[in-house]
Amino acid sequence: MTVKSESNFGREIMSEKIYNKSGYLEMIKVNWFDEELDQFYDTDKDNKGLIWGIEYYDGVDKIDMRWFKTEDERDKAIENDS
Repeated sequence: MTVKSESNFGREIMSEKIYNKSGYLEMIKVNWFDEELDQFYDTDKDNKGLIWGIEYYDGVDKIDMRWFKTEDERDKAIENDS
């Protein structure tokens, strides 16, 4: 399911919510630049090249965050976690 959400800086972005088989773990695809994290961090503007991420939620709280070099790597990780 694709949803509109706001970044930490109030900018509207598109993200995709994916649930695992049990339905309890919500995974949201994110991008370093869409989240405007390059503007937040002074020294590491591109997260050492790891710009494709997954945010993991247990309903309300963010419980984990993982970053990948390519969109394909990130999508494969979601596939494996689903």
